Amino acid sequence: MSKELLNNELLPMPTWEWSVCSVTPGVLIYVARRTGDWKQLRDDVTIIKWALRFYLAYGLAFALLQEEWILWVAVLAGIGGLVSIRQLDRVELSR
Repeated sequence: MSKELLNNELLPMPTWEWSVCSVTPGVLIYVARRTGDWKQLRDDVTIIKWALRFYLAYGLAFALLQEEWILWVAVLAGIGGLVSIRQLDRVELSR
């Protein structure tokens, strides 16, 4: 619709690049999983959560609509990242 109204696509149809980009927050979480690193990243966790939710929702919608199997990587990356953040928060609370 934005292509017709503004002659510019605001959110293009995701492709395999979307899945590659969706893995980035998960890699950041994996690298910062040690206690000291996680404390440094603590201020940015909210931004990372929103990015993961966006990748999850957008990837899921288009994985279902376009029936592209590669977009399921984005869905799994979003779920995995959010679960990882939750686990790391639990570990921090128990210390």
